[in-house]
Order: sequence, then structure tokens, then C-alpha cells
Amino acid sequence: MMELLLNKTLFWDCDLSQLDPKKHAKFILERVLSRGDLDDFHRARELFDEEAIKDVVVNNRTLDNKSQNFWCSYFNIDPKLCIRNQLSKKQGLFWRR
Repeated sequence: MMELLLNKTLFWDCDLSQLDPKKHAKFILERVLSRGDLDDFHRARELFDEEAIKDVVVNNRTLDNKSQNFWCSYFNIDPKLCIRNQLSKKQGLFWRR
């Protein structure tokens, strides 16, 4: 059933039959919000309520800044919440001295 709802290219590294929307909601939503297209987003809206999606937007560490800003604007989330999470991301080892 899940295989019909999710874009296989977004989850190329996963066995779609093993993904459970309840257990793996954060993982699924992060993939859709960062790499999905409009059809993927509509499928995610069928699987998850708006509050669950907003929660992933605000409380994630994997969305890139551009995606997070877009989704904060889309869902009319206070920009301070999104900026807070962006600034709290750890710097990569490459930049450390």
C-alpha cells in the first residue's frame, strides 16, 4: 500500500514496504519536504495532518535553510522559530580548526 503512495525515487535507499507512516513519519516528511515535488507533497498531506508536517518543519535538523524558510513561509510559521533552528545547527568538521 505504501509503495503506491510514495515516490520511489525519493526513497531509493529504502524498502518502501518496510516504511510505516506512524513509525517513520519524521523520516518520510523530511525527505518529501527537502527533495519532493508538488505531487509528493500532496501525497504526504494525505498521509499526515498539517500539525505533524509543521512539527517536522520547526523541529528538524536535516532540512536545508532554503527548504526550511520556504515551508515556514508556506505554513505561516513564525520566522523566529525557523531561524532559531537554522542557527543552532552544528558546524561541519570541515570548518573546525
